[in-house]
Amino acid sequence: MITPQLKKNLIIMSVAALVGMTVGPAIVMYSIYSGVKTTCLRAKAAHPGDCMSALTAYIQSDTHTFRERNKALWALGQLADKKALPFLQELEASYAMVNKCDHNTQVCPDEIYKAIKWSKKGNLTHYMYKNREQWGN
Repeated sequence: MITPQLKKNLIIMSVAALVGMTVGPAIVMYSIYSGVKTTCLRAKAAHPGDCMSALTAYIQSDTHTFRERNKALWALGQLADKKALPFLQELEASYAMVNKCDHNTQVCPDEIYKAIKWSKKGNLTHYMYKNREQWGN
């Protein structure tokens, strides 16, 4: 038998679950977008050009930490732009795969692999960066 209190609790839990399933993914998507935008703007501040060319220069530069360069590599992958493939494939050829990578001590081959995969096949968030050339202008 469903008591009025149980019915009330079930309704509250159902509403909370629906809100969580809607708001949760939106927060995650915004967090990813914000991370890519911040990383792109940081790269553009350090290197001339559009977002993609600034990110590639940032990744290649020894003046940035490995953690920062790995973050730039992640952002480049998030853009999922096929134009990044030649750079990424060249980068992949220069790094051996390792079982575990310390993002503080090297450019991580796994990040390169993911960026290549996303650049070839796209990803869930690539549509969010269509306006990236207006960032920072």
